[in-house]
Amino acid sequence: MGSSNSALVINGAYLESTDGTGAWSRSLLASISEAATVVVPSLDPARTSRAAFAKKIAFEIGMQRHKAQLRLHPYAACALDRNAALVVLNAPFDDERRTGWHAKLVDRSVELADRVSTISRDQQIRLERHYRRPFALLTPLPDEAFFRPIALASTFHEGPIRVGYWGGWHPRKGMEQALRSFVPREDITFFVTGKLPAALSDRPDVAAVGKLSTSQLVDFVDAIDVAVYPSLDEGFGLPPYEALLRGKPVVARPLPCYKDFARTDGSGLVTFEQDEDFENGIRRAAAVGSGTHIRVSTLLTPLIEQARAQLATQVATWIA
Repeated sequence: MGSSNSALVINGAYLESTDGTGAWSRSLLASISEAATVVVPSLDPARTSRAAFAKKIAFEIGMQRHKAQLRLHPYAACALDRNAALVVLNAPFDDERRTGWHAKLVDRSVELADRVSTISRDQQIRLERHYRRPFALLTPLPDEAFFRPIALASTFHEGPIRVGYWGGWHPRKGMEQALRSFVPREDITFFVTGKLPAALSDRPDVAAVGKLSTSQLVDFVDAIDVAVYPSLDEGFGLPPYEALLRGKPVVARPLPCYKDFARTDGSGLVTFEQDEDFENGIRRAAAVGSGTHIRVSTLLTPLIEQARAQLATQVATWIA
């Protein structure tokens, strides 16, 4: 990795990733109008082996070899850099995540950084309280493919209600517990991305579709009737935004971060509190139907031009 000399150097580790951090990294880069040097390492940031993890951290700290007025990391990297600009994607959700040497490196990096930001007003409050310093607000947007026009489709079809989920199986996401508390019904079928947890592998009403590219995920969302996202806590919650852009109603707990991109009284966002209310939420959402009216009535920025302009203004103020 050679050195460079630029006013702004950007960590591009996740630019090719298909997860939320990848989508965020791409939208953040697209929002920056000034010339910048993007550094893309030869590593897979999603790998969790000890060697891969160490290589990623070495890259983050090694970004300081690129001389610049500001070195921007789209996530809370272990930068240990006073010229860093960090975006904290996840506030401390529980004590477990705040222990160990890696958490200490992240904390120290946030404390040292020239400037920091986060992705929702709720997180902004929590992080400012935790770190005792101001955080800017940058509002993410999904990949451009989710903003493409919604194809005309009937709101009724024969067969079970097709429920879609994408978002991972961390306990905080709440999906495994919600499904385990759900008694299988003949008229409701779940389709989930990734690999099913072992506890759900024999469920006749749950089908795994594997890992999807962005374009495949858009097609997946277009093929379902209802999206679910029973997460217990979120920094932003990109999947509900993605589903609403495709005109699909979303069943989710009433988390405050969703207010940054959706009207919580909009027809497309159906909320529930307890797992026993999960089925009722699905049926209420299915009754809403689908279509462009959900995108327009529920989202604060239903057009990509609006979402991009909002983020570009926020980023310009932050890095000025």
